[in-house]
Amino acid sequence: MKRLLLVVALAAGCAYGFAACGDDHKTHVTPAECEPIANACHPSITPEGQECHESAEGVWTAAECMQHEADCLAKCKPDAGP
Repeated sequence: MKRLLLVVALAAGCAYGFAACGDDHKTHVTPAECEPIANACHPSITPEGQECHESAEGVWTAAECMQHEADCLAKCKPDAGP
């Protein structure tokens, strides 16, 4: 529910021209392949885990998330192990 409200708020902000949305008014949609990283690394107690979270939610493509998933999950949940 929080995520839905955040998405709606960001979309509304973009409609009014907030600088966070950039000049082209495109928003990044988190690919489904990135969700495990975004969820496991939020909140993260390590800088590396936080970087994984932010990249998964706002930068990486689905292919990039799949490439980084094992490494990020190890950084964010080191005790989870295989």
